[in-house]
Amino acid sequence: MRIGPLTHMHRYRLAVVDAPFNVLAELGAAAWSPREAAAYEAALEGVSQAIGHFETLIAAEQAAEHPNDLQIADWQLQRRAWAARGRTLTPLDEDEIAQIWVDGEELLADPDWTG
Repeated sequence: MRIGPLTHMHRYRLAVVDAPFNVLAELGAAAWSPREAAAYEAALEGVSQAIGHFETLIAAEQAAEHPNDLQIADWQLQRRAWAARGRTLTPLDEDEIAQIWVDGEELLADPDWTG
């Protein structure tokens, strides 16, 4: 069932998986606090915002009459660097979480920033 331009309703069949064990029982307790978890989630959102920022810049430059390939390559490199930061981040990585906040604020503070 189609709901909107990007949304689809999926129907799931109940009791399709009949596992004889509890797959979550082996996980145990988290090694981080709720505060650390919230900071981690916020940092991941910041990473996503930075990636989106570079996506916007890249798309606009690619659509230009005379795209600057060197600028596009630089923005692609920066986008990949932000993505790598997000992939390696953990809730216990307080220093990197704080640095993401600083770098994200610097990157996204000026709406006219173009690199």
